This record gives sequence, structure tokens and C-alpha cells, in this order.
Amino acid sequence: MNQKMQILKNIKIMVVDDDEITRIAISGGLKKHCESLILANDGLEGLDKFKKDRVDIIITDILMPNLNGLDMMNEILKIKPNQNFIVITSYDSDENLFASIKKGAISFIKKPVMMDILQNSVIMAALKNEDKMINLSTDISINLTKEKIFKDGDEIYLSKLENQIFWLLCYNASKLVTYEMIEDYAYDGKSVKLGTIHTAILRIKKQLNGINLTNSQSLGYILKFENSQS
Repeated sequence: MNQKMQILKNIKIMVVDDDEITRIAISGGLKKHCESLILANDGLEGLDKFKKDRVDIIITDILMPNLNGLDMMNEILKIKPNQNFIVITSYDSDENLFASIKKGAISFIKKPVMMDILQNSVIMAALKNEDKMINLSTDISINLTKEKIFKDGDEIYLSKLENQIFWLLCYNASKLVTYEMIEDYAYDGKSVKLGTIHTAILRIKKQLNGINLTNSQSLGYILKFENSQS
């Protein structure tokens, strides 16, 4: 198993569960194998931590206080439609199973969690999450999995705010990203002037010259990849 687990060395995992024993057990079985492991006590904390850091795989319970797992998944999918989830729960009802699958859960595991089963599920998710390079222009390319930006092959960096807006656009490529979505994700839900968002977008376009990023009917912005259809 240890050789198999090498695939997780560059993977960031978040565990969302209100049960401390479960969090400790999962952390003990995965932390030493992955790049980093983030812990959250409930869906609300999980959503907040997701917004602040890149997360490749999310392992989540369903029944939790403040925000349950399914509602958290729904909010995260609004930001990153291809996010990978593994659902763990004591209540393996058909309703929860089907709801989890509908939201894109790769695995549905009943508690108490058997570590070998969870590790295999995480490996499957990691394989699905292999590096994906995409061209945005003749000069600009991105690693969508690792959230890295390259110009003429060299990695470049945006400010924290610009980075959040840019990856929100990338994960929703060819779809309208509304001003409300940008405010919620990049500005912690605070209402900001449209001019503030426009200025951030202009800085992104200046640094990533040639990308296809346009304003749509004063509703928000759309980013298209180089091979996207008009």
C-alpha cells in the first residue's frame, strides 16, 4: 500500500466531520502520505477553508451542524464544478447515496471507516485528478489541477485576490461567472463596487496578455480556453 500511496504526495485533502475521533483516525491514515491535510469541524468551516486553499479531494460526513455535507458540497460545486468528493456517513440511506452520487461523489463509505477502503478511494480520486494542462493563449498555459499559471513555460504568480478570481473563472470556463459569485468567493461575501472588480480583472488581463476573458452584458465575466467553442 505504501508504494501506491506515493500518488498522494502532491495531493491536498480536506476532511470535514463533526466527530473528532473520525477526524483523528483519518488524519492518522492519510496525513503522512499527502502534501497536506486540512481538518474542518462542520460544513460551514469546510466551505470557508475551501475558499482559502486549493483542495484536491474532500472527504466529508453528511449529517453535521451549521451546514450539512450535502449542502456544503452544493456550495463548493458552484465554485468548482469538478471538485472530487468522498462521502462517509453512519446513515447509508438510499436517499443520501443517490444525492451524493448526483453531486459527483466518487465513493460512499459507511462508518466506522475502514482505512484500507478509504485509502483505496482516495487513490482512485487522485488518479482521476491527474495533472491537466490547458492553453489559454499562445503564451499562457495553466495546470488546472495544481492551480499553476505559466507564461512561455515559466511559472508566474498573481496576487491573492487576483488568483482567487482567476481560478474561479477557470473552474467555470465558458460559463458566466457573475459579480455575485466573485464577491462571495474572492471578497468573503462582501458587496464591493463593480469598479473594484473591473480593476482586478484588468490587472489579470494585463498580466496574462492574450487570454479570452470578456465582460458579458454587465452581468459578470466569461473566460474561454484556447480550444473552447464560441
